Formats: sequence, structure tokens, C-alpha cells
Amino acid sequence: MSLDTSGNRTMRISFATALVAFVLLVQPLGAIELSQDFDSGSLNVAASTVVGNTVNLVGRRTWTDPTYRYRYRWVYFKASDVAGLQPQFTISAGSFLGDLSDHRYLYSYNQTEWSYFDNCYVSGGTYYFRNHQPFTGNDVYVAYSLPYPVSRTQAHVAAVTQSPFVSPTISGAGGYVVGHTAGGVDNIDVPERIIAPQDIYGFKISDPAGPAEKSKVLLSSGVHSCETPGNHALEGMIDFLLSDAPQAVCLRRMAEFYVYPQVNPDGRLAGYYRSTPENPSKDYNRFWNNPAGFTDMTAARNAMILDTGGDVDYLLDFHSMFGAWSRAPYFETIPSDANSPFVLALAELEPGIYCSKTYGTAGMLRIWGQSASGLKAEHSYTPEFGCHPGVLEDRLDQMGASYAKALFRALWSESTFVAGDATADGLVDAADAAVLADCWGFEDADWSMGDFDGDGRIGPSDASILAANWGNTFESLATAVPEPATPALVGTLPLIWLLRRRRLLLARNLA
Repeated sequence: MSLDTSGNRTMRISFATALVAFVLLVQPLGAIELSQDFDSGSLNVAASTVVGNTVNLVGRRTWTDPTYRYRYRWVYFKASDVAGLQPQFTISAGSFLGDLSDHRYLYSYNQTEWSYFDNCYVSGGTYYFRNHQPFTGNDVYVAYSLPYPVSRTQAHVAAVTQSPFVSPTISGAGGYVVGHTAGGVDNIDVPERIIAPQDIYGFKISDPAGPAEKSKVLLSSGVHSCETPGNHALEGMIDFLLSDAPQAVCLRRMAEFYVYPQVNPDGRLAGYYRSTPENPSKDYNRFWNNPAGFTDMTAARNAMILDTGGDVDYLLDFHSMFGAWSRAPYFETIPSDANSPFVLALAELEPGIYCSKTYGTAGMLRIWGQSASGLKAEHSYTPEFGCHPGVLEDRLDQMGASYAKALFRALWSESTFVAGDATADGLVDAADAAVLADCWGFEDADWSMGDFDGDGRIGPSDASILAANWGNTFESLATAVPEPATPALVGTLPLIWLLRRRRLLLARNLA
């Protein structure tokens, strides 16, 4: 009696083939490899899977507050071996702490130039995103919004501190490090790793020229570790303040800017949402009035008080939002400050940025900054930015610059500078005539361009005002009210004409 086993053998071969195919199809990290172990990266790699052409992502639950410990927000990872592939990415929309209904993720091959994914939508509680064309690079970085790693803060501080208008603060003791973080252990949805202590930076922007007493403005960002667009906007404001723009020249002479560009570097480096490895369950913007147990917040807070003398005129703490993608940028302030000169000026410059009137809570940097035990800020604001349609780094930089321009208008409205002093150096002289010549004929102009009569245009009336005040200083106006100087008018108008003529000839030769 013989036993025919060919059928069983065939079945075993078929089963083995199917098993291999299944293993190849469903695997933790298949051909596409995922990683998040880099500056500000964040993804639960171990729980993420590759199923065929679909990459199922799982976000890290880095805020361990009991109310939010099952939710995620910040996502930033690298996908390797993707050249020529067109994968479909998915991630839970239901456990996202925010709104993904009309959001679009971004990707980059170099972590510098970012683009939006083509096709993004929510269906059945899941968020899907992919491109219409295959990836062209082997490695691609994917993020919820524009990253701003700790390394970028370090590089930007190194660059701006080369400016003659940037100097250390008192707490920096001759340098630009005003404190240090505690570092800590990060083991939330990732293999345990050590986050090394980081430097907290601070510096002052100002021009020694101008009045002896200047307004004080405090600028900060990075309080909530994943709110990266706020850092981009603050960078744009800083770059504008150090530029040659007429408003920037005046601002440096009118005010001292105390800048703390990244106050929670541990949380940013570890890819957290609102907390830090030292205090993973606590919202970093709820304890500024009592920072016990926060090494970094205590250091930043002490530096702010020491550097400013505990008394500032303006405080701007740059944040970001995670609401609907189509939501407009806004800023928060207390209701009584909603019609200040700064708010009105910003509304003219950026009509799309709206004012949200809210009292906040005592532990917020904005509210503590206004308190008598804090910085006694007369005006305090929390600008909120996001990745909106058409908004990438250039637009965030532009909005940051608009905040600076609005501040210029507000400070100028509160000041008693000399008529004709476009440069705000306290003296009406050839430098002001040069500004007037450069901007001759401009419309939609302001004082820093030579619009002394307030009509928005640069012309003969402004030149007359400059001439009438030629040679005046802060000190001379404090002791006397000068009569219009006819000789000055006769001598100044030809100077303006000559300066303007020289610039026109130079522009023609360079063309």
C-alpha cells in the first residue's frame, strides 16, 4: 500500500509561499525604514508599520498629563529607502490633539527646503497623506509643520551675535548663554535615551545712539516645545531688527530688545509637545509665576528679571497653534490692551492677523510678565502662528517683520522725537536728509522714511519740516522752542537734491 503525499506537499509549499508573502507584506519597518532619533524628531517607530505601500504611523504621547496621555501632537521623522516609491502615509486623526481635517503635512530632502504633500484628507478617523509623484531622494523628512530644531537656534544666535547692534545681557556675564537646562531621561514611546543639558541663550539688540532712556521690549519663543512656527516668526523679527530698513534703524535707537529665542530647548530636542523630560506631565506655560522644579524655566525667568531690571514696556512671547489648517494667525492679549497703538498698527499692516482678547492664567509667561512680581510689562502679547495655506518660512519671516514694524509705529506714537529726525538719533542733520533723499516720492511711507507731515508721501513739505528743524537735538528742544530757520531751509533743500541726484546717478551706473 502506497501513500500519495504529493497533494499534501503542494499544500505545504503553497502555505509556505503565502506565509512568506504575508511576512514581506506586513512587517514593522519593511523596506522603508523609519527613524526619529535626531534633533526634535518625534514618532513611535516601534508601533509604526509598513503594509505594502502603506506606512501606518503612530504618534508619541509625550505630554503625560492624565487628561492628554493618550493623545499625540508633534510628528517629525525620517523615512529611508523611498526613492522611486509613492507611499501612502496614515496616522490616527482621533487621537491627535487638535484638528487634522484640512491639514497638510510637509516633506523635505534636506531639512531646509520644505513642501506640502499633494493629497491629504481625513476619512473614518484616519488621516491620509501622499504625493502624486514618487519621491526622488532616498531619504525624506516628514513633519506636521515647519521644524525649528535646537541646532537652528544655536546657528542663528552665532550669526546674529556678529552684529555690532547685538550685545550680551547682564545674566550672560559677557557671553550669550544665560542659563542651562537640566536635561533628563526620555523614554516615552521610544527606547530610553539621555537628553543632555542644553544652553539657554539671551542677547540684547540696541543702538547706543538715541535717547539715554529707551523703551524695553522682551522677545521670547519656544515655550511650548513643538510650536515651531513661532520660532520662525521670531527669527524673522530679529533679522528685520538687525537690517538696514529705516524702521529697524529707528527701533534700535528707540528701544532695547531682550531676546530669549528658545527657552525650552530640552523639550524641543526630545520632540515633546508642551512639556520637558524633566517634567513630562506639566504644561511649560503654566508655571512662570512659580517655577519650582523647573531648572530651565527658573534660569530663563531669573535671567529676564536681571537683564531687564524687572520692568519692560512690551513683552511678545511667540507661540504656534494646532487648530484647523485654514485658521488665521492671531495674538492674545488682555481685553484692556486690545486697542493699543501696537494692536491698531498691526491691524493696518496685517489685516489677516486678528486679536483674541483673553485674561489667560497666572502661570503663563504673558500674564506673569505683566504682574508686579514679574516684569511689570505695560503691554504683553502672545502671537500665534501655524502652517496655513501658502504659509512657509518666507511668510512667517514676513509676519515677524510686521510685528516689528507695528512696534515701531507704536513706540513712535508714544515718543517725543525731534521733528525731522528720521534716524531717531536725536539730531536733525545730513543723515536725515539722506534718508529723505533715498525715499523721495515714496508713498505709503512713515516717519522713518521721512514722512514728517503724516500724509504718507515723501515730498517738499517733509523737506521743509526737516530744514526748519536743522541742527535741533533732544537737548535743545528740552530748553527752547526754536523758530523756523530760513538759512537752514535754503541750505538743506539743495543738500537733499544733491544727495538724491547722486543716488540716481549711482543707480544708473549700476544698471
